[in-house]
Amino acid sequence: MKLAILSLAFGVSIYAQMERATLNGTVRDPGGLAVSGAKVELLNSSTGAKREAQTGDTGTYLIAQVPNGEYTVTITMEGFKTAKLAAVRLSVGERRTLDIALEVGTVSTQVEVVAGATPVDQSTSEIGTAVGEAQLKQIPINGRNWTALMLLAPGATNTGEGNQNSIRFFGRPRDENNWNFDGVDATGVKDPRQEGNLRLVISLDSIADNAGSGEGQELMIVSCRRCDRGPADFDIRQTFTANSIYDLPWGRNKLWGGWSLSGFFFARTGRAVNITVVRAVGVLPDGNNTPPQRPDYIARQALYPSTQIPDSYLNRGAYAIPAANTWGNLGRNAARGPGLWQLDSAVTKRNRITERVNLEFRTEAFNLFNRAQFGNPASNISNANFGSIQTTANDGATGAGTSRQLQFALRLNF
Repeated sequence: MKLAILSLAFGVSIYAQMERATLNGTVRDPGGLAVSGAKVELLNSSTGAKREAQTGDTGTYLIAQVPNGEYTVTITMEGFKTAKLAAVRLSVGERRTLDIALEVGTVSTQVEVVAGATPVDQSTSEIGTAVGEAQLKQIPINGRNWTALMLLAPGATNTGEGNQNSIRFFGRPRDENNWNFDGVDATGVKDPRQEGNLRLVISLDSIADNAGSGEGQELMIVSCRRCDRGPADFDIRQTFTANSIYDLPWGRNKLWGGWSLSGFFFARTGRAVNITVVRAVGVLPDGNNTPPQRPDYIARQALYPSTQIPDSYLNRGAYAIPAANTWGNLGRNAARGPGLWQLDSAVTKRNRITERVNLEFRTEAFNLFNRAQFGNPASNISNANFGSIQTTANDGATGAGTSRQLQFALRLNF
């Protein structure tokens, strides 16, 4: 997978090179046959910039290197009515497909088409989303690490602190995540500046069966790969992310105006828990206790106690040590740890000094409700603390899953 984060503007007045959008599609007649030689015109509603292309023998057209913005697409061809698609929004790095069927008639007759219902790009397996400048500047992000914005892209799941080390896409390993910043590989950069607009793009062209970075699972039974089939260590079944920005409508003068609220909400179900047991070499069928060994599951026993509390999250009575020269029958990653949800919020007050200069005071609250964010329980039945939760989701100072934190900032924009 490739994750490209591309900046539209860098800094206050210095603009960097941007990745532009691409528009493509096919023009057909009412019978579905390709229309060659049709004129496709792209007009920017704000700047008046115009781009043109002509359909080829197969009825296809391509307009590349289009600056982001809102456009009107007009298709004309002798013998057909003119088709016009208004309010076509192209974002940074977007590749969009717009197919159109022309109606028989005169060129002077116009057909209005709503383009908003066809945003899917049919020419590539990449999907993505655009993160605007307002989101970058106003969404509360603990530690101001822009990699947390990857959670806004489709298919993103957070398996830990919500940064480049724990965010994955569609269950794939993190070492397949790569991103560019202003066209330069920034995969190894930890804290680049948050400026301009971002385009998050995920490519699904290649899917790996296993991965490096220590994420490949060791087989308990080397001769039986299917015996270790189960959820991945980083498998999360449901996840939800939302963000909002609201400029308060009252007090539009310099003294009382300039207030805004913003928020970032994240929720996910629990991570996989692999129940293990310590076994001596002599009692194993193959004499190899290097891979994690799993216990037996006792039939009709619940994996979890009727009341789950941090000191008793897993049911010890559901597992047993296997008999000598037999393998444990419990599947890999059979249990689930606690879920996580967190609301971050911010209040911002902007005081305009001149037309271009303003002073911004900002208060941010992370994990606003101070919800306890638990980590996975101890999972080795040979240990006395089996089933108890002794860690938090995030022991660090930044990212998702921390205790409640308040931060204050003063920023001069010019």
